[in-house]
Amino acid sequence: MMAFAPLSEEDAQSIFRPYYDGLALMAKSDIFYDFDTTARRAFTGSLAGAFAKYENWNGKDEDFRACYTKAFEPIIKAEEDRNQMFKVLTLEGDPNETSLANLRLAKQLADLYLITVSKRTWKTILGSGQAAQ
Repeated sequence: MMAFAPLSEEDAQSIFRPYYDGLALMAKSDIFYDFDTTARRAFTGSLAGAFAKYENWNGKDEDFRACYTKAFEPIIKAEEDRNQMFKVLTLEGDPNETSLANLRLAKQLADLYLITVSKRTWKTILGSGQAAQ
C-alpha cells in the first residue's frame, strides 16, 4: 500500500473504492443473496481506474482492450490466455463460467495488475528518494 501513498485522493478513490466495494460484496454473498456479478463489476471498475491512472486509458470502451493487452502482455505471455482472461472483464462476463468463477478471475486480474503497478511504483519512489521524505 505504501507504493500508492503518493496518489491524490481522487486517483486513489477511483482505484480502491471499487476494489473495497468488491471485497465487501464478496463477503455479503451467500446462498440467499448473490452479489457475484456486482462484485465482479466492482473489480473491473478498480482495474479501469488503475488503467486510467497508470496506462493513460482514455475511458473509451473501444480502447479498453488495447490498454488491457498493453498492461498484461508482459505478465500473461500467451495471447490465448490473455483473451480467455479478458472475457471476465466484459459487461456480462465469460458466459462459459459461473458468476463466482468470473468474480474470482476479475479479482485476480485486479490483484495482479495492482501488485505489478505497486512494484514498479515503489522502485520509482525508492529511486527518487521520495520514500525517505
